[in-house]
Amino acid sequence: MAMLRPASDARAAFDVLISSSAFAQSASLAQGMNELVTLYEADSPKLASVLKQHVTASDGDVLVNVRLKPGGRVDQALPVLALQGFRLQAVSALDASLLEGFLPLWATRSVAWSGSLKSISQPYPRTRCF
Repeated sequence: MAMLRPASDARAAFDVLISSSAFAQSASLAQGMNELVTLYEADSPKLASVLKQHVTASDGDVLVNVRLKPGGRVDQALPVLALQGFRLQAVSALDASLLEGFLPLWATRSVAWSGSLKSISQPYPRTRCF
């Protein structure tokens, strides 16, 4: 009997979550997150200047807060998120359903449909000190 590699297992889990969540509601994209994704999808020249107000990785991925649905488990959600490019930075010590990490804008809508997430939002944007 052949053993599946972890990546294969995670991919299979992602396929199951996507197919089983076809009728489920997608995770809520916070207003600012939705606007960023829309700018990205439209290939807007404004995106570069807007991203300067947000925490981004060197590759342009945006720092996001991901909230799991009630009863969601981090150990089940992370492999699925990682397949879409999510790079975990922190799990809240006070609320294990709150994850923080970098997510590519191209993956945001598909991650929102994964079925195990309640919401995807941005941490507060950088503020200017005058």
